[in-house]
Amino acid sequence: MTSPPTDLCADGKKAWVRALEHVKGRDGDVEALADQLALYARAVDRSSRANAAWRKAGRPLTAENPNGAAGVHPLLKAIEEADRAVWRYGRALGLIVPGVARRPGRPTLADQRRKHNDPMPPSPAKKLRERRDPRLKVVRGDRPA
Repeated sequence: MTSPPTDLCADGKKAWVRALEHVKGRDGDVEALADQLALYARAVDRSSRANAAWRKAGRPLTAENPNGAAGVHPLLKAIEEADRAVWRYGRALGLIVPGVARRPGRPTLADQRRKHNDPMPPSPAKKLRERRDPRLKVVRGDRPA
């Protein structure tokens, strides 16, 4: 399988070629990974098409649901799902290295601290151990027999 699927848009074909070159560079078995290559390229294709449709629609953020309540626009949901699939399939192929790129969504405390080179705060148990009264410390050999 040396040619991309025919139903892909230009971005999907570029992603397929980039992933194929990456797999060949790692001395990977292209035939064994053909399905994963296609899944990754189709996810990039869906993301690209959803982004184009969202821009064409005027970049709406909310839409009115049938019950009259405002909700997230369906195109935004499609973009999020496609981007999540791109991340997942890209990581499976080794295109996205953990630690270089992180999952989409709100960053965790560990991500924020790593970004700012802050050490992790001590655990509650460690804080309690440090606050113990030094007079209560037992030194080896000083225990009564």
